[in-house]
Amino acid sequence: MPAKHTSTLLMAAFLGLASCGDDSVKTYRAPSELAQSPAVTQSTPNTAPVDSPVTRAEPSSSPITWTLPGGWVEESNPAPPRLATITITEDERKAELAVTRFPSGMDLVQNLNRWRGQFSLPAIQSTSEQPGTQVHIADGSPATIYKFESDTSASFAPDDDPTGLVAIIPHDGLEYYLKLTGPRKLVNTQEENFRGFVGSVKFSQ
Repeated sequence: MPAKHTSTLLMAAFLGLASCGDDSVKTYRAPSELAQSPAVTQSTPNTAPVDSPVTRAEPSSSPITWTLPGGWVEESNPAPPRLATITITEDERKAELAVTRFPSGMDLVQNLNRWRGQFSLPAIQSTSEQPGTQVHIADGSPATIYKFESDTSASFAPDDDPTGLVAIIPHDGLEYYLKLTGPRKLVNTQEENFRGFVGSVKFSQ
């Protein structure tokens, strides 16, 4: 075979190999395969604090606590302005005790007359007409208990005449009112427990 022809064949073979090499590189970098490469997913860090607040009912801000006598039941979620509602049931009779608080400085005679009106009693002109009993709460601070007994025997049996006990406890610029109302027989039998209840009252601040 002539040398020139042999050189031509060798050159063609070399170019063919080079062409195959180019195709392999292009195939490796083919866009279709790049598209199939798994995307790198970067997770977004959770920036919420671990102790994020959760919506819940706020606890009562009242600092007052007490000890309930046996048979007294404190209801949940008292309606404002009450801090507590406590019920007492005995022999099919029921009494209710409400705990409230208001700023100090309210006129005592007006308060007494408001309560007297609730028990169909005539208005008074001075506190001497509605004397109270001085007692003490757990820490020795003073409290005053007033008793209201209605005379409505035309409408109620004597044992069922509406009767009330109200304790006023001053504390830290406020006055706390513990008011027990119910039929006379039940309130009278619970009067000693009421005094003990008032005596158990404590303030945390």
